[in-house]
Amino acid sequence: MNQKLEALELHGYKTFATKTQFAFPDKITAVVGPNGSGKSNIADSIRWVLGEQAYSVLRGKKTEDMIYSGSTQRSKMSMASATIRFNNEDGWLPIDYDVVSITRRAYRSGENEYLINERKVRLRDIQELLANSGLAERTYTIIGQGLVDSALSLKPQDRRLFFEEAAGIRLYRARREEAIRKLDKTVENMDRVKDILFEIRPRIGRLEKQMERAKEYNRINADLQLLLKDWYGYRWNNLQKDYRESLDAKIKKEAELNGIRMSVLSGDDENTAQRKILQEKRDALSVLNNQLSELQNEKEKINRELAIIDERFKGYEEQRDSLRSSMTYTEEELRGRVEQKVDLESKHQEQEKNLETIQAELNTLETSLNQKKNELQQVQTRITSLQQQKLEIDKTIVGSQAKNSDLETRVEILVKRRTELDELIKTQDAKYQEILSSVTKTQALFNEKQDQLNRDNDELRVLNEQKEKVNDEIGRVKNALQKFTNDIAAKETQLNVLVSAKKNMEGFKTGTKKLLSTFQQKKMQGTFELLLSCIRVQNGYEKAVAAVLGDATEGLVLDRSMGLKNILALIQDAGDSHSILIPQAMIKSEKVPAEKALPGCHPIMDFVQSAAEYQSILAILFADTYLLDDSDHLEQVLPKLESHQKVVLKDGGIFYGNGIISVGGATSEFVFKREKEIEDLQDAIREIKGKAADVEKEETTQKSIVEGIEKKSTALREKITSSEMDLKSVQASLKEIQSKQADASQDIRLNKQLVAKLLQEIQEGIETKNELKQSIKDAQIQAEKVNQDIETLKKQAVSISLDELNQDYFQKKTEYAVAQESFQSSKSRLQDAVQLIGSLETQCNELKEKINSLENQHAELTGKYTQNTARVGELNRQIDGLMEKITPIESEIFTINAEIEKRQNSTEALRKNQSIIERHFIQLEMQVDKVKNQMDVLKERISDDFGLVSYDYEPEISGPKPLPIDGMVANLPKITQIPLDLEDQIKNLKSAIHRMGAVNPEAEKEFKEESERYEFLTSQMNDLEKAENDLRKVVVELEEIIKVKFKETFKAVNDEFSEIFKQLFGGGSARLVIEDEENITETGIEIEATLPGKRKQELALLSGGERSLTAIALIFSLLKISPTPFCVLDEVDAMLDESNVLRLGQLMKELSDKTQFIVITHNRNTVQLANVIYGVTMGRDSASQVISLKLEEVTDDLVE
Repeated sequence: MNQKLEALELHGYKTFATKTQFAFPDKITAVVGPNGSGKSNIADSIRWVLGEQAYSVLRGKKTEDMIYSGSTQRSKMSMASATIRFNNEDGWLPIDYDVVSITRRAYRSGENEYLINERKVRLRDIQELLANSGLAERTYTIIGQGLVDSALSLKPQDRRLFFEEAAGIRLYRARREEAIRKLDKTVENMDRVKDILFEIRPRIGRLEKQMERAKEYNRINADLQLLLKDWYGYRWNNLQKDYRESLDAKIKKEAELNGIRMSVLSGDDENTAQRKILQEKRDALSVLNNQLSELQNEKEKINRELAIIDERFKGYEEQRDSLRSSMTYTEEELRGRVEQKVDLESKHQEQEKNLETIQAELNTLETSLNQKKNELQQVQTRITSLQQQKLEIDKTIVGSQAKNSDLETRVEILVKRRTELDELIKTQDAKYQEILSSVTKTQALFNEKQDQLNRDNDELRVLNEQKEKVNDEIGRVKNALQKFTNDIAAKETQLNVLVSAKKNMEGFKTGTKKLLSTFQQKKMQGTFELLLSCIRVQNGYEKAVAAVLGDATEGLVLDRSMGLKNILALIQDAGDSHSILIPQAMIKSEKVPAEKALPGCHPIMDFVQSAAEYQSILAILFADTYLLDDSDHLEQVLPKLESHQKVVLKDGGIFYGNGIISVGGATSEFVFKREKEIEDLQDAIREIKGKAADVEKEETTQKSIVEGIEKKSTALREKITSSEMDLKSVQASLKEIQSKQADASQDIRLNKQLVAKLLQEIQEGIETKNELKQSIKDAQIQAEKVNQDIETLKKQAVSISLDELNQDYFQKKTEYAVAQESFQSSKSRLQDAVQLIGSLETQCNELKEKINSLENQHAELTGKYTQNTARVGELNRQIDGLMEKITPIESEIFTINAEIEKRQNSTEALRKNQSIIERHFIQLEMQVDKVKNQMDVLKERISDDFGLVSYDYEPEISGPKPLPIDGMVANLPKITQIPLDLEDQIKNLKSAIHRMGAVNPEAEKEFKEESERYEFLTSQMNDLEKAENDLRKVVVELEEIIKVKFKETFKAVNDEFSEIFKQLFGGGSARLVIEDEENITETGIEIEATLPGKRKQELALLSGGERSLTAIALIFSLLKISPTPFCVLDEVDAMLDESNVLRLGQLMKELSDKTQFIVITHNRNTVQLANVIYGVTMGRDSASQVISLKLEEVTDDLVE
């Protein structure tokens, strides 16, 4: 097999300061070297050059950690570079090169650059190149130092990634996720297009109608523009005259107003000075109040700290009592062990003396016995053998008895310790339950206060919302009230203007004015009324009635008290002036004949109302007069008219029965309208004032509601502040109790674990003790048999004179062996006792240190408690001092407020007088503004209709004149008289435009654009629907591929994992389990392992070596099913013993045909597998140095 990984070149990467090249020509390459030499940096560099972005995996934090950092003998480098070279002759990489080199460089600026065959590329290009090669995102290609068992520590869902990589479905999963993202985006785009189409469809219909309406509008508007020019020219000239007259009256009244304003300003200056003083007092009071608030907050904070310190005092006392209890128990056990040690030392000394005595006796017997050994050699040999056997048996018995005694003592100690721990656990359980109950109560109190606080906050939010709504309503009421005030002022101004015009008899002829002036100056007897003031005409018929009355419209109705003499005087004073007099005393009331019915006509009296006393006058003035509404009936009516009858049209035309027709000349129409406007304005003003009074009441009501809400909000805020403080206090208590709960729970857990351990030790001791008893019993039986054999031999040697001596010698020798064994056993027990005493003394010292630490903390808290208590007293004194300063300032503020209020009342009287004059001035000003506004409104209307217009101004009036640009500036004609029906024509055209409503001038263009857009979106919708169906098919197909490939790979890996596990452990069983068979595309994978001779147990309970072997079994099963081009193993054999290392080597040899291995190791058995070995050492300049060795090139001479 051609090796795909050819070489690795490092320069400036971590500890490889100089350019270093590693060649990998063989199946297995080993890297060896002492700890800290930089071996693992080789594995890191391979990860790094293949595109790894997580620096934590590379044992670093940032880019600079990848660059050689220098030493005292060598400067640091500015760049790190790594190049990995692959053999691509078989095309396993999708690129047209036989050799592919990938380079990564890093600079201290944090910049990284990537190259493929010395050409710069993106990181994504490298990832795509490696995507299907088995090197992209592989989780088992490079097994880092200490990470071999990470496969066991992963969550089942994370462990699934191994199998996805092995199955090669990561690419399919990425494509599936990309397809789902595109599908979601497509569906989202479809929804957006549907919404747009839903909006466009009705819009196209509307635009089509708007386009037709716009065409009609343009035709009508062209006719309207021609008529408006004449009407605007006429109105402009009239308004200029009105403006000049109103301006003169305003200037006179303004001088009078300025005088009284100076008086009011003087009073305001005095009040301002007092308010400034008042504000200074209030500012001083505010500063003191802020200081008072800060002191009170500090005091509250210290009180809370004092409460917390009290709780900590209680906790320290409980912890100190617990430590003292443990100290007492440990000291008692230490005393017992010391007594036991004294006893053991006494026994040890006795046994030592006994051993010396026996040894001296044995030496004496041995000297005597040596003289007769030759005679008893044959018998002695057999007896010696048996006695030696007996000696071994006795040693065994003595040793077992000693061990049995030690076990009994140990078991008694353990049982006693377990009993004590059981009692302690019961006490701790009771205490834990008390703490748990306290936690429950405190938590419930905390939740209750939290809920109450939330309810108060919700209530406050509701109140604020209500306040905002009421304030909005108040604003609306104020706006309405202001509008009513403005309407009243405007209508009163209009009314004053009309009343003034009526009083000045504007529009009346000179004769009528002169008669009224004469009547008032001479104070003639009797009263009079203008005829137009005595009658009311229905709207729309003023012109017809004015035409019929003619000059009588301005006639004076004289009451019955005015005699003929006074009437003649009035006639004489009138001179040449023309006027009409209507004395009621001279009017003759005649019976009105039945009126003849005329088609479409009504008596004109039907459209005029008056008091009963004026009915006779109206009957004479309107006798035989009919009003014709519809001029279409005129041809039918005229032939039927008698000579004394007449018919009047609404526009003022009169047709007499004798054939005469009267047209025009009805100039009194506006007088009727003015009377009607005065009445309407008076009614409107009364109505608006009534509404304003209602609105003022509503404003008062709303303000009272706001005050009530403010009071509730203030009380609620105070309650919330108090609740928050209580909540913080309860929370602090809860945290303190929860901390105690955690400590108590940990103590109980640790003690229960200790009890479980003690029970296990007791059980093991009892089992060992039973085994020792059985062993002693068997040894005693064997010893008895040996004794019998010895006795037989002794009887056989009776004839020999050395029998007694020999017997004494061997008996003494046996005693010596037994004494020696007892001496060694005693010595061992004494050493154990010394060690246990040392451990107990260390434990006592540790408990004493903990108690002293608690005492120091308690003293520190006591000092802090005293300091805080003193600070609370100091704060109380400062608060009392501030209250003494605040009280006199508040009194001064009250006095100044009283003075300001008094001065304010005197100033208010001046303001009332000012208000009267201002009201008169405002009326004149409003009159000027009204006329000016009318001119401005007229100019705006003209500008709206014609754009730039050139105006002719009176001498007193100035205004801008546009440049005379031909074709862009319109000129208003100077017109003093307009056709009577001009306004009607304009109204008709405007009504037609108004009835058309809003017209879109761009309708035709928008209709065309929307139609094109609708067609485009419809085609896009069809494309999106097709894309959606295609994407859904792709997602289904990819999910099916993922399921099939995952199942196939899982089954194959599971079989291999089971076999390799048995091979590594020499038995046992292991299998992989899918958590959720129904959700095969997302489910996790669990590992079940049963070691030889053991029960099934969790992976976390395995030893380090067992975990490593299990993880190796999983990784190598994955490599066997889905081999990668190469695999880097960094000290994976560190936790394995020699036999397991050999098994690991056998696996590597089996897999090396398909996967190239680079092994970083300290184990010589692993090194023996490799044909190429690299040795890495650390030089004095903190740079790694490398030597290489190719075993096939090693000669016999070199080995020797």
